Amino acid sequence: MDPQLHTHAVVANVTQRADGRWVALESKPLYEDQKLGGMIYRAELAADAQRLGYAVEKTARDGGFELSAVPKSLIETFSTRREYIRPRGYRTTLAATILQTLIRLTAPVLP
Repeated sequence: MDPQLHTHAVVANVTQRADGRWVALESKPLYEDQKLGGMIYRAELAADAQRLGYAVEKTARDGGFELSAVPKSLIETFSTRREYIRPRGYRTTLAATILQTLIRLTAPVLP
């Protein structure tokens, strides 16, 4: 299992109007801005790590980063999905993303 930090967010699809009526939110803007939200989240997470004294290295355009103190060999050791994808020739981002999703969907659920 990859020791990757991840966070889930839940947004209640309901709000109360000024007249007291409860109505559903318009969720399309949330969907359209999910990548932006992820980028903001990663930027804040990196900033928090730096405030705690950790040096970070940006690894992706979307704000992905790694802690500088973690050796690359350790990262490679725990990057099991990457090792599963590479030998199969999946080089494009789309192909790798599809395969990663399939791996997650079929992975056993641990207690």
